[in-house]
Amino acid sequence: MSRSTSAVPEADLECLRAWCGTHVPLTVRQGTVSFEVSSSVVTVVEHGPPRPGLADPTVRVIAQLRRGPDGFWSLYWADRDEHWHPYRPLPDSRSLVDLLAEVDRDPLTVFWH
Repeated sequence: MSRSTSAVPEADLECLRAWCGTHVPLTVRQGTVSFEVSSSVVTVVEHGPPRPGLADPTVRVIAQLRRGPDGFWSLYWADRDEHWHPYRPLPDSRSLVDLLAEVDRDPLTVFWH
């Protein structure tokens, strides 16, 4: 479920695959979580069943992780218009585990709303 023509290290991609594999979207109670990679940007996406009366499955962006040239990852959240904003409560990190744990906790309800 991930495309990889990226500047993302394989170890980080493995971390993302493992994390996504353990998640079922709480908002729909069924479906999957996956990610898409474009260069050094990873977008986490929730896939759910079609809404009543619609044929297409629902797809919603959850978070974005951006890897800088220094190797640090930054976490971003999307507003309802899918404009990305830096997630300020957490500093950049070399560890995706720390940032993904914050997505799980979602104390500001900006990821799993």
